Amino acid sequence: PLKGNLTGQIDLDTSFKYPDVKTNIRAENLEFMSFKSDELLLDLLISKNGIIFDLDVSDKAQKILVAKGKANVDLSAPNLQESYKKATLDISVQSDGVDISPLAAFNPEIQKIDGNLKIDISAFGTGENPNVSGKVELEDIELDLYSLRNNVKIPHAVMDLDGIYALL
Repeated sequence: PLKGNLTGQIDLDTSFKYPDVKTNIRAENLEFMSFKSDELLLDLLISKNGIIFDLDVSDKAQKILVAKGKANVDLSAPNLQESYKKATLDISVQSDGVDISPLAAFNPEIQKIDGNLKIDISAFGTGENPNVSGKVELEDIELDLYSLRNNVKIPHAVMDLDGIYALL
């Protein structure tokens, strides 16, 4: 189960055609699987012109994950897929090491996963043609899948991202 304290503010000034939602969320003493965090701060703005977000996650007075970005996308467009293709993106994610055990909740095939993720990536461009650059590292990964008898261990893996190319 997810444990912790959550406080926040949500401002709604919206209609179905023109959404306008602003949130400021603070979570303290979060625990989920092996993941622990002293503080999580999320500022999120969703409007008809797009999305802006700022996420800071800290543990033991150290920032363990920072994600910031904006997408200028017309959320009131009749065809959101076409609107996304034309959207401009500017996103960055950085972490010197964050526990990845919560990822098991997103895939029913994963029984358990342990390890750390280091990430330093940025993405900009359009939704149809994003330019992604940076590095993703996995350390000390141990993965138990329901379909495999033995667990999978990955001591270290690195993926370098450069534009439309990735090198593992």
